[in-house]
Amino acid sequence: MARAGNRKSNLVLHWGRGSSLQTSRNQVGGIEDHIHVLVMAKPIHSPSEIAKWLKADSSKWIRTEFENIRTFGWQDGYGVFSVSKSSVPAVVEYIKNQRVHHQTETFEEEYERLMKLHEVDYDPKYLFD
Repeated sequence: MARAGNRKSNLVLHWGRGSSLQTSRNQVGGIEDHIHVLVMAKPIHSPSEIAKWLKADSSKWIRTEFENIRTFGWQDGYGVFSVSKSSVPAVVEYIKNQRVHHQTETFEEEYERLMKLHEVDYDPKYLFD
């Protein structure tokens, strides 16, 4: 994740404007090796469609805003987890506190723990690239 003054908050504002997908981004945050975006979306849009739009839109914005990373691109994969409306406040706080949270557990450790916790079948060789 690129760091430069308040540009991270500008990305939040940029994504917060909505899109042709009629989604709303409730919270955006992350650290150097990953980002979280809490999205409220209508069920007519697939998670892959939303991820594709978010990656394309943010890549364009980052390449425009940061002259030193004009070749920026996201990795191929992504993870999607659904949450109930009652969990939204907790998820917002979780996203806001990424730097503190990842002092005790890496992104990779947490991701694998969540996959196991929710009994998601996966092959570890395909998780991270």
